[in-house]
Amino acid sequence: MKKSALASMIALGLLAVTSTQSFAKSSEGINWNYVSASYASYSYDDEEDGLALNLSPAGYFLDGSFAVHDNVFVMAEYQSVTDSLSFPGFGSAFTIDVEEQQFRLGAGMNVPVSASSDLFGAVGYTNISYDVSSEFSSMEDDLDGLFLRGGLRGKFSPSLEVYGYFTYSTYDVDELEESVEDDVEAGEQVDDNETTVTVGARYFLTDQLSLNASYTALDEGNGYTLGMSYYF
Repeated sequence: MKKSALASMIALGLLAVTSTQSFAKSSEGINWNYVSASYASYSYDDEEDGLALNLSPAGYFLDGSFAVHDNVFVMAEYQSVTDSLSFPGFGSAFTIDVEEQQFRLGAGMNVPVSASSDLFGAVGYTNISYDVSSEFSSMEDDLDGLFLRGGLRGKFSPSLEVYGYFTYSTYDVDELEESVEDDVEAGEQVDDNETTVTVGARYFLTDQLSLNASYTALDEGNGYTLGMSYYF
């Protein structure tokens, strides 16, 4: 795990330690019924065959949850981000367009640890797809898998909520073309996984509306979101 992810995990640990004291100052509980829309931006640092690939995709992130019981909720997330890479060519630049879409659908449990903070965990289905194209060729990859998430949500005051969680995703790659990875034969099953750590805050303008900001540490990069949530 990268140093940025480790730092985020340490921050999440400190948040958990202080929750039973600081969160107790608020008398309002956690609302698990909401929908949210955000701008999302990421930065990836990768290298393939000695070629540096510095991607900075941006797009939108949609998520929400619904409480089916006092301690049980369902959740969904959808994200779409795009970026373009330009390389010097003979007379003109050579451009590659990259699009990534990710979808998660799951269910979880939340356990109050004070009047205004919840520990929670969730598990479910995840899908991630890539579309890489240029004027000469295109390539698509679509991966299905499972995710596991755990974290903490808590309020320091009626208008400020902070949260942090980790997400572990594992994918089953049923087919992997030789053009993508030469040492894997097409049709061979490969396990791929990713661990991310997210910390963020929500500032409530009203009981139903909040402004949101989050930071995510990735295995090979980082990202942030800025958006708004509606609670019901």
